[in-house]
Amino acid sequence: MASIIELEVTAGAAEGQFTVRVVRPVADGEPTATMQLDAKALLGVRDDLETVVLASAAAGRRILSPGEQRLRDVGQQLFEALFSGPIHEAYRASVSAADERDERLQVVLRLDVPELAGIPWEAMYDAENDDYIFRAENPLVRHIPSAPEEPLEIASSLEVLALVASPDGMAVLDVEAERKKLTDALAEPIADGRIHLKWLMQASWDEVQDEMLNGTWHVLHFIGHGDYDLSSDQGVIALVGDDGGARLVEADRLAVLLNQATTTPRVVVLNSCQSGRSGARDLFSSTAATLVRRGISAVAAMQFSISDAGAIKFARGFYSALASGRGIGEAIGAGRVGLLGIPGSLEWVTPVLYVRDDNATLFKITSPPRPAALAAPPQPAQPTRRGLSKPALAAIGGIAAAVVAIVLIVLAIVIRSDHRPPLPPPATTSSSTASKTSPTVSASTPISDPATVFQKLNDVGVDTKLPKSVIVDYLNNEYTPYPPLGAALLQVLGDRGLRQPVEFEVIVGFYEHSPGNPSPRRLEDVNFTLLGKSVVNAFNERYGQEATDFESLLNPPR
Repeated sequence: MASIIELEVTAGAAEGQFTVRVVRPVADGEPTATMQLDAKALLGVRDDLETVVLASAAAGRRILSPGEQRLRDVGQQLFEALFSGPIHEAYRASVSAADERDERLQVVLRLDVPELAGIPWEAMYDAENDDYIFRAENPLVRHIPSAPEEPLEIASSLEVLALVASPDGMAVLDVEAERKKLTDALAEPIADGRIHLKWLMQASWDEVQDEMLNGTWHVLHFIGHGDYDLSSDQGVIALVGDDGGARLVEADRLAVLLNQATTTPRVVVLNSCQSGRSGARDLFSSTAATLVRRGISAVAAMQFSISDAGAIKFARGFYSALASGRGIGEAIGAGRVGLLGIPGSLEWVTPVLYVRDDNATLFKITSPPRPAALAAPPQPAQPTRRGLSKPALAAIGGIAAAVVAIVLIVLAIVIRSDHRPPLPPPATTSSSTASKTSPTVSASTPISDPATVFQKLNDVGVDTKLPKSVIVDYLNNEYTPYPPLGAALLQVLGDRGLRQPVEFEVIVGFYEHSPGNPSPRRLEDVNFTLLGKSVVNAFNERYGQEATDFESLLNPPR
């Protein structure tokens, strides 16, 4: 739950003056104040800020860089301008009231002045508390007032249509790599059946229209080129034309295209350069705001270019929260938390959220699908056979049973010989140490105390971005790979543990999506070499590294 304070900003009496009014307070009162802000100067440094934010994703700095100092200065200027006088008092009172209720505070901004829409308000910095106020779980919401909608009931998966467009004559996108990045980012919710993802590669207008007319889509995710047309003062995206070149689609025409659907997609994600940028004359000129004004419930866009690693981290957090029935504000917050996982990165400031209903829970998950690992494969109908006598059937059955038994014996030998090549063994110095590093739970049955195992995994550096309750449920379910893989991780990590934490669900995702390896249900089924590779892959994805050796990820022996 969130406590909400909504601010409306309108034009003031003179240039550089604006009126700020609290239209929805957390505490009592609806104060008004005058804001002094040089909007033109701030719009003039947007490109420099974009360079700073994008470069930070690769720098990985741990101290305050000159680039972040510049972002912080702009953020502090914005905070002190918006929250001045009685508005500042109302904000501090709202923070206190939210803390007393044990709720997060969500700030909703209603900008009625077009030139203010292009300013990166998401960077606001509170010098008194030494913190960016929208960095993590308290995302800024940009509200486009309109009638709220009831949550859409979903009894199966969240249906996501992903479009990739790399037209000739524009900067080349590796469309296959883009597909792999998003698919890998959503591996966990796809695997457990919460998300179904379909791709349109080199998407054209006609192909998108066909999907809108023939399918039911809850989310549309666009990966490609977007820009801001100065001549029309409107955001555009580039689809692929009939000749393979770019077909530039203005935001208002894109809205018409999406509204062809019987049920218009509730959410659009624009992973394109400049898709969140607004024009200086028209409040709804950015692609994101126009789509919301034209009927889309929420649009998550990027106000700056975003790195590949950042796009993956944002998508994983955002979609996992959305598919779990979280509100759109919580989902964008989860995406920002994902971006915070990139060391030194400032890209958490890049996503912008535009909504029709700022407190919207867009989807009501009425019957969450069983995780894919739990679903038993359908059993084919057995045809009725005639003409064989009972003795003949009995003889055939006996032969079949014998063959099955032989096959099972052979498989057991193969599994024991081929599927347990050890990783570098846990550091042990005595038999007593060995007892500490070996798992003490059986992975062939539900773990008796999955919460304890969850804590032990955390202790050795295996963490999660999912709610603890989800992982604990998986650890307690013998039909998922989590119990054996959890036990195997405790065994191979021993008392050394990982130097830097890696997400459990990502390790499982890499393991499960390796061709030719069955999903384990017992500890003896685990391919330990593959498990080590999965840990390395998960580490590389989280930290943008290129490690190849499992041993290098461990703490030194004690």
